[in-house]
Amino acid sequence: MALFNRKKDPAADENGGEAEEFSPQPEKARKWFEHAKSMADSSNFNSALVYYANGIRLDPAALSAHEAMIEVALKHYAAEGKKASAKDVKVVDGSHPVEKFAAAELSWLSNYGRPSLAIKALSAAVEAEQLEFAYMIAPRVLVLVSRAKKVSRA
Repeated sequence: MALFNRKKDPAADENGGEAEEFSPQPEKARKWFEHAKSMADSSNFNSALVYYANGIRLDPAALSAHEAMIEVALKHYAAEGKKASAKDVKVVDGSHPVEKFAAAELSWLSNYGRPSLAIKALSAAVEAEQLEFAYMIAPRVLVLVSRAKKVSRA
């Protein structure tokens, strides 16, 4: 249907908006991962997590990067590091599900002990269709949730 001489794009979604397409950029992501590794090697865990998240935003299927990010997160958690700032998370976040996934993963891994953030990261992974990652972290999330303090309603 043409309204005001504009034809609807056949690639548009059912809501009438433009269909969002994601194309991975592994070469750009690799540079982010290299910077993240050098930050982690110098014990700058918070920056390393942010760099990993930026790389994952470009190539979410890189499971080795996710594994490395989890290792950095565990070191960050053991060193009682600070959670990622809202500014850092906002830089990674965007409107596409993959960007939301990268932001949710950064939020969780910078504050590893919070089960609610782990569940949000798992949910965002499923929304972004990153099922291999979801399968990989599901046992971790289950352990975090089972160790969480029970809320009494009394």
